[in-house]
Amino acid sequence: MDLYDKTTWLELLVLPAIVRAKILQYCLDKNCFNYKKEEFQTLFLGQNEISLLETSVKEELRLFEESGGSFLFYFEEEYPKQLKEIQNPPPILLVFGDASLLIKSSIAVVGTHKMRHYGRAATKFLTEGLCDENIPIVTGILNGVEETVAKKVLERGGKLICVLAGGQNKPYPANNESLLEKVKASYGVVISEYLPNQRVEKGFFEERSRLISGLAKGVLIPEAEERSGALVTASYAVEFNREVFAVPGNIFALGSNGGNSLISEGAKLVYLPQHIIEEIQ
Repeated sequence: MDLYDKTTWLELLVLPAIVRAKILQYCLDKNCFNYKKEEFQTLFLGQNEISLLETSVKEELRLFEESGGSFLFYFEEEYPKQLKEIQNPPPILLVFGDASLLIKSSIAVVGTHKMRHYGRAATKFLTEGLCDENIPIVTGILNGVEETVAKKVLERGGKLICVLAGGQNKPYPANNESLLEKVKASYGVVISEYLPNQRVEKGFFEERSRLISGLAKGVLIPEAEERSGALVTASYAVEFNREVFAVPGNIFALGSNGGNSLISEGAKLVYLPQHIIEEIQ
């Protein structure tokens, strides 16, 4: 098996995303990309994964490509170099939209799914400021901070990099399906490391967090609870040597504990867009 070959990796899209990423990392570490079939299976796969290889996804991939999608391979020039800096990078990104945004300096914005008035106002204010400076913004379409960011970027005509926690044809949550269609119709880009028809599973959110942190020069948390998934994204940002920014919140509001904790641990306190812009330019 030639793991320098894009076609090989397209066939391997039947495997779980994190398995594919770990295979690529192993190959990069060992600088070895050619394996006999039996050797490959022994090194990398369990019985469940071996059985998955019998599944063909050619038709699913063909339909995705016909709809306007594309496949960005790790060894292609257009692949974002910042993702090559992280542990377990995705071998293949499924892309819909302007892939050139992926190589630009960007800021990720994530946070709580249960926004309060203060968090919503802060999110809109800071997003507007970043858009006005023509800085691409990385986020998703989850309820709360992410959907607020996406809507504001679209409203301002900004540059949006939308990272999904499942397949391009199975948006999550379903109530934001129309938002995803608006992103696809804009000048932004939607990316995923999953097959187009893959439904979201619980573990996918953390896998997505590493991509969001990996793509951006820094991660902004405008509002988050103490156990928010946004803090996982922040932890990946620290691991990948990215900046972490947090908006200070009301000390009596549980929804602010996550952001306040990040600040106490060394995240940069921000309340103006310029605080972020100065750090990444």
